[in-house]
Amino acid sequence: MARLLLLILFFGLALSPLHSQIKAPHQTDLQTRYAAFKETAITTKRFSIEELIPVMERHPSKTLINFKVAAHSIEDRPIYLAEYGHGKIPVLFWSQMHGDESTATMALFDLFNYLESDQSEDVEFLKSLREHCTLYFIPMLNPDGAARFSRRNAANIDLNRDALRLSNPESQLLKTVRDSLKPEFGFNLHDQSIYYRAGKDGNQVAMAFLAPAFDYDKNINGVRMKSMQLISILRDSLSQIIPDRIAVYDDSFEPRAFGDNIQKWGTSTILIESGGYPNDPEKQFIRELNFITLIKALESILSGSYVSKTLKEYNAIPQNDRKMMSLILRNLTVQVKDKPILMDVGFQYSEYTKDGQTIYPSRITDVGDLSVNSGLEEFQAKGYNLIQGMWYPKSFKNTAELQKSNWQKMIREGYLGFIVEDSTDDRSDATLHMAAQKPTDRADPLSLTFAPGQNPTFIMEKGNERMIVQNGKIFSVEEYIAEVGL
Repeated sequence: MARLLLLILFFGLALSPLHSQIKAPHQTDLQTRYAAFKETAITTKRFSIEELIPVMERHPSKTLINFKVAAHSIEDRPIYLAEYGHGKIPVLFWSQMHGDESTATMALFDLFNYLESDQSEDVEFLKSLREHCTLYFIPMLNPDGAARFSRRNAANIDLNRDALRLSNPESQLLKTVRDSLKPEFGFNLHDQSIYYRAGKDGNQVAMAFLAPAFDYDKNINGVRMKSMQLISILRDSLSQIIPDRIAVYDDSFEPRAFGDNIQKWGTSTILIESGGYPNDPEKQFIRELNFITLIKALESILSGSYVSKTLKEYNAIPQNDRKMMSLILRNLTVQVKDKPILMDVGFQYSEYTKDGQTIYPSRITDVGDLSVNSGLEEFQAKGYNLIQGMWYPKSFKNTAELQKSNWQKMIREGYLGFIVEDSTDDRSDATLHMAAQKPTDRADPLSLTFAPGQNPTFIMEKGNERMIVQNGKIFSVEEYIAEVGL
């Protein structure tokens, strides 16, 4: 009997494909070595196709990755298609369908460097990957939107609502590539709001996944099930790095979306949404997470390990819950018509680019009972008195004159606004409020107006402790002075 079991085991191993025994490096090893593969030409999340072309030219067709221009955008920018490997399992990746969602594009260029690695830890896995899979990449589907860092393309159309009508050359390319290659797996790479949390009690979501529905009833066939199984594998891998920061995206069916339709057309589709992480405004850590995620996905596709996962495991992943705010002041007492009103005050910041500089203005998004919300930062304001900041009564000719004054002492005395006669600084996120003349009413940033859309600067005092809230951030007085840094 023992001999029979040994024979069964021997033949079972003999018949199993070689590539099922080959694994990618562990995620901790990939983290350790990530710097060797990170594409140094990309350091921020704003870049254009023109900046990527020299990077692609460093991977000439005679090497392992072949880049070619597959189409042109409305504004005649090139859209590239890259190919790697010669195996029987086709896998398609497309990123930056929305021009302001660039995290995965950065990660793809890191991945391109990895795919050409000659480090001993990678050689066997990459050789097997090339032999059994063919990888295809569209690393920036919407170059016109990327040039403006805008969601929509040059026609102001959301490409992810153009899967049926195919009005745009970018959409036509993606459909043509999908139909001609018939990939077994497709990776739809996006960015989501940083204000999602993982379920009702989780942290800010760094990575969200979805096996898109292909109909309104959200039925599950074999194609969609494979997506769910692979996502379950990825959740297991990432949980060792970012526990409580992984979620699934809303699976409501959108009949015009590419992910939903590519799932319907027979490609097991995995949506990956890059979210937020503390102190990572340029999403460089989340870029690294994408890099690791894509490698672990390829490992599972190559080995077939995803088939062991169950629907129950997929359904156990927390749902995206958009209840995050950047700052919540808890239990602040605000005088309204001489009546004390207890309220929570929640802020969120946004971002835009002006003159090549990224600006992060904050706004109050809600006030009242925010007990169902979570803050990236929270402050217990119970017992603090609300004090209005003052405009300094003397004007200054220019910033240089203000710098020569004892402005630090003025701030300590409660002066948070300064009249600077030649001031042209209209930035809504300016650390120190300077104006050519004192603003009035709601235009005054020192006005104690706690309403959605406002961005007041004010002081909270409790005993000898003073805190300053400015542009949706909270500082001690000395921290604020250091932040101003005139």
